[in-house]
Amino acid sequence: RNVAIKIVAKIPSDARGGVLLFTGGNGVLSMDATDRLDRSFSFLTRSRDQWWQYGLATFVIDAPSDRLDKSGLSVSFRASCEFRSDLAAVLSTIRAKFARPLYAVGISNGATAVANLATLNDAAVAMYVLLSPAHIASPGSELITSVSFTKPVLVVGNRRDECRYSPPATFSTLASKVGGAATEVVWIDGGMAPIGGPCGPF
Repeated sequence: RNVAIKIVAKIPSDARGGVLLFTGGNGVLSMDATDRLDRSFSFLTRSRDQWWQYGLATFVIDAPSDRLDKSGLSVSFRASCEFRSDLAAVLSTIRAKFARPLYAVGISNGATAVANLATLNDAAVAMYVLLSPAHIASPGSELITSVSFTKPVLVVGNRRDECRYSPPATFSTLASKVGGAATEVVWIDGGMAPIGGPCGPF
């Protein structure tokens, strides 16, 4: 689409697989003028070093260059054909540099990006992980339950999540509607009280 997409990659020397990380919120990474990732905003980017100790590379994917303003990526755009073509280019670029299994992980609004990625049915992707997927009152998020996943899906919820877009009480029903391969729900119970609202990055 004549756009650029930045991918912040870290590949440990012993990497046996890699995780594609799709952030929530507006999907725009916080980077300084030298493209250094500021890891203070998204949970996925703040915790990316946790993957490295298990021999997993991380690929943090930014919004396309035509979506880098404050509004960023809407959920409906993440479900669009335009974004699907962007995701195909991202996958092609990563596979050219890293020929190991990939695991797609999306948090909150990022879960819709993972669902769109699943429509590509790329053989390199071994699993899809939906962390606190925003699927209530989010136009475009219906893709999560309409796409046919061809690889296992893991839905991870926090029992204390109070965000109205990802209420834990709906996750079992959501998982039952996810089509295709085996789906499992994993629960987390804990964490600190949120700072700045239940749907924010803290």
